[in-house]
Amino acid sequence: MYFARMATMMNNKALSSRVRFMLKDVIDLRKDQWIPRRQEMKMASLEEIRQDVRRVPQGTEGRRGVPG
Repeated sequence: MYFARMATMMNNKALSSRVRFMLKDVIDLRKDQWIPRRQEMKMASLEEIRQDVRRVPQGTEGRRGVPG
């Protein structure tokens, strides 16, 4: 019942496009059994950044940290 109402709201041009796309995303998630389309991006912790820096061999960074 809720998702049927959301589907009709999704086509309502009086709502902002942002709200309509949010409704569409929720409906799509339910259709795909709540498996997200893409991985969630999260901030790296300070320790993860330090580990990444330790993995890069010294002297391989070019100007401005660009390898090359």
